[in-house]
Amino acid sequence: MTPTLRYPPSVAGRSRRPGAGRGRAQRRSGATVRPGASGGPKAATVARVAATSAATEPTDDHSGDRILLAAWLSVGLFVLATVPAAAGMSALDGVAVGVPLALFLVGTGLMLWSFVAGLARTTRGDNVVVSNLYLLAGSAPRRVQAHLFGALAATVVVACALAAFNPAVVLVPILPLGLNGLWAARHGTFPPRPARPEGRSELRSSTGGGSAGKGRRRG
Repeated sequence: MTPTLRYPPSVAGRSRRPGAGRGRAQRRSGATVRPGASGGPKAATVARVAATSAATEPTDDHSGDRILLAAWLSVGLFVLATVPAAAGMSALDGVAVGVPLALFLVGTGLMLWSFVAGLARTTRGDNVVVSNLYLLAGSAPRRVQAHLFGALAATVVVACALAAFNPAVVLVPILPLGLNGLWAARHGTFPPRPARPEGRSELRSSTGGGSAGKGRRRG
């Protein structure tokens, strides 16, 4: 009589055949990979976004470099006209007040001109807003942004440093902003205006026609 082998409960439920458990490993190896888990789809998405941003970035053909030069020259004129008076040269007090006021008037004129020019480009189909006209968001290449915002930052620093000695200097930063608008209005790249949905125009026309009909019936 052959004795019957009994295994403990922890071992009895396991298969003693060679290769047991390989099916589970095979099922795991063939599992579906989520998008982005291995880096493939995610890397493709990042590359597509980078290509789109590179295609939409304005090209730098060095147009409007005179405006960049004017921005830095205005900073130099601002410093030369105000720093000596703040250092104690009282003979230049009139210059220290007159030059900032003149720069402010020039900057105000540039702001108004660029605003009108931006409206004109809007009527021609460009989507011109404050962010891309005066802040150059997406309308100017990086080199142009670096120069114009560098001049703006230098002007703000000088104005903050000399405001206690000459209150008129706080008006000068309007000039770099006006130069931003001048460059964007003349050389900036703007996206096209979004098309107006046809459903809204039809709804407005039908509403207007209904109200006109009601008016005629009431009359």
